[in-house]
This record gives sequence, C-alpha cells and structure tokens, in this order.
Amino acid sequence: MTKPPLIVVCPLLPPQRGGLPDHTARLAAELSREFTVTVITSRSAASQPAFQVSAVVDDWSKFDEVETELRRHSSSTPIVWQYVPHMYGRGGVNRALPRFVEKLRRQGRKQVVIAHEIAAGLSWKPHWLWFALNHRWQWRKLAHAADLVPISTERWVEIWADRMPACADKFFCLPSPSSIPRQPSPTHHRLAWRDAHRLTPDTRILAYFGTVSAAKQLPWVTAAWEQAQDAKSPLALAIIGAAPDLSLSPKLQSLYRPLGYLSAQEVSAALSAADVLCLPFVDGVSERRTTFMAGLDHGLAISTTVGHNTGATLRKAGFISTANADYQADFTRNTVRLVQDESRIAQLSVDGKRAHDRDYGWQVVVQRLVESMRRRRII
Repeated sequence: MTKPPLIVVCPLLPPQRGGLPDHTARLAAELSREFTVTVITSRSAASQPAFQVSAVVDDWSKFDEVETELRRHSSSTPIVWQYVPHMYGRGGVNRALPRFVEKLRRQGRKQVVIAHEIAAGLSWKPHWLWFALNHRWQWRKLAHAADLVPISTERWVEIWADRMPACADKFFCLPSPSSIPRQPSPTHHRLAWRDAHRLTPDTRILAYFGTVSAAKQLPWVTAAWEQAQDAKSPLALAIIGAAPDLSLSPKLQSLYRPLGYLSAQEVSAALSAADVLCLPFVDGVSERRTTFMAGLDHGLAISTTVGHNTGATLRKAGFISTANADYQADFTRNTVRLVQDESRIAQLSVDGKRAHDRDYGWQVVVQRLVESMRRRRII
C-alpha cells in the first residue's frame, strides 16, 4: 500500500551539528513509518536513508526555492515546518517567512508549525527589543496561519493559549525527545567504562551533558560536585559534549573527565555508566531540553531546576529531583543530598525511565503529532 506524502521544511539537517538537525532527521525518519516524507532543507544537507532530502535552498530570506520545490508535490500534501526563529534569519528576524506561510494558507495548503522556540526575552536595549518584538510579530502571524501548532514546552502552551485565545485550540505540548539513541549496555558495562577512563570500580559518577553556556550553569554543577565529595567513595565529574579546562585542586583534577564531543553511541555509553545527571537550567527544566530527555531515557537520576519555563507537569513530577532555579544554594543542597542517597537514585532511575517511555519517547511523541493532525483533518 502506498504511503501518503508529507513535506517537512527545516533549514538544518545533518551533517550540521546540534539539536535541531538531529531532531529533524529523527522526526522525518519516524514519520516515514506512515508517510512518504520529503525534507526541504539547505544545500549543505546530506542524503538520508529513511526519507527523501531536497537540499535546494541557498537563501532563507527568500522562499522562491521552497516554492519551486513545493510545486513538485500535490497541493494537498501537508507541510510540517520546524520553527526556531534563528534558523530563518539574522537575529531570528525573517518577515518573509510568515508571509509565505500565509500565502500557502490562502492556496489551501494544510500546514503544521512545530515551535521549538518562540521569541527572545524583552529587553530595554534597543537592538534586543527590536529582535524580541519582531519575533513576537512573526510568531503571531505563523500561529494564525497554521492549522496546528505543537509547542515544545508546556509552559509556553499555557502562556500563549492565554495570550492568543483564537489560536488556543491549535496549541498543545509536543516534547522534543532525546537525540541520543540508547545503546544496549552489556553486562558489567559500568565497571568496564570506569576502567577505560581510569576510575576505580567504586567511583560514583556525576554527569553534565551538553554545551557549556550560561543557560546550563556549569559552575553550579562543579560547586555541587565539590561539596558532594565524602569519604565513602570517590565522586567523579564527567562532562559530555564539552571539554572545559577547569581550575581544580589535585584531588578533584584526578576525578575530572572532560569527554568532549562524542558520537551518539559514545554519549549513550557515558550516560549509561553515570549515577546522577546534573542539569541546572537557568530558566528551569522543560520538555524541549533534549539532554534532559536523554537522561530519562538512560535511566539516570536527574538533579535539575524549576524556573519560569517549567510547566505544571514537570513542576509536580516525582521522577526528577528539583530545586529553585533562582538559588544556587538550593541546587547544591539538592544535588549533594541526592548523590549521597543510593535508594533515592535507584528509585528516580526507575521512575524516570517509566515516565520517558510513557510520555516522551519518539514513537509516543510522533503518534501524538499524527493523531492531532488527523483530528484537525490535516491528514
């Protein structure tokens, strides 16, 4: 039986690195189970085994190349847009994008806009304010023009459903699942990984995953790591995805493992060997954080923060250990307490993995998207 066609539009696709290229590739691959998927993307993109890649776009400030490619497909073929403002223009400003989406709507095309980010925060700095206001203008135009608007963060659904009641029935939370496929862990994997990284068998591992940025507050992690040291057993810090040169005492230096950028298989192996994952997000944990999702999928106890971008579900979640994102001391106390409580680590490991498989895995999330598209008669 021939599968119905579906178009995904995104400027980013591997070999470009980052969350969005990986997310788009996996999303398209998962959708290919039910649809014949074509991804319209930039010329730098590589071909993919699971779906068709139309790498035709040089300039995303214009949509002539996208429009030409769309003419190759039936006007009844639904379009799924991946949306992060900064993918489409300098500073995230691209007035041509919402106008093009509106044009397609007038032509009768069914469109889904998956929003992974919406707008920069408001600021009194004139140039930042200009960007932030333009982001909001774009977003409102896109939300009104689209037939369905999945949003990666529950808190943003809550906020924008209140601000845009005419579009509220289009909004729902669509988490961004892990971009790291979990690899099977052989027997004694944890011991073998420690041995390979010159750590003793009794060493506990505190992990940090992702780039080093202000949003992820690595200094909070290193401070908690230092305070969590005790005489019971060594506590190492493994940083996955970066390799910062930290100023440490000789004792801590011997327990520091800056792993740098790794393949997905190597990331999975490192996560599977760790005990606790530290993710003190400056805005709070949310469903858009793929590093958080990777931790849940790998059965890690997670110490994280609750902040202004944390929605109702994660605020009351019992499968993670949380602290107030405004106070480093809260996060430090929470992490130290967790590291020293083996029964709590074991329980969070089980509960987090169960929550992931129920609510945040790829097949669950994609099925939620497809069912929502069916209810809106997009497919």
